[in-house]
Amino acid sequence: MVRKIPTQQHLSQHQVIEFTEVINNFGNVYDTNFHFFNAPKPGLYYFTCTLTSYQSERLNFELAKNGALVVKGYAADEKQSVCATVSAYLHLEKNDKVWIRNGDNSINSDSMVYGNYYSSFLGFKIQ
Repeated sequence: MVRKIPTQQHLSQHQVIEFTEVINNFGNVYDTNFHFFNAPKPGLYYFTCTLTSYQSERLNFELAKNGALVVKGYAADEKQSVCATVSAYLHLEKNDKVWIRNGDNSINSDSMVYGNYYSSFLGFKIQ
């Protein structure tokens, strides 16, 4: 599990969301330099990510596998921060990569993520 992202403003399209604190990294599967999960062996994996929008800003984000979109998340409220969660079961081959990135800027050009332990990313092998 990784968490604690700094508040990031003005994320560019498909910019990787950088989780800077690793809570558990069994097998060193989360790359802390490039901020992706790297599958150590083939199998079925589960991923979930909760991101919190910064104050009243919109947040559009995606879970990606090897650069391809898997699922989108969106959080927005005119008055306060809100959370959105995405989850996916994925069959991965060895060295497949999964990460969280900013979404399509045509939907929202100014995504802002609220860090300070309000956002997290988790992935693990099921079988």
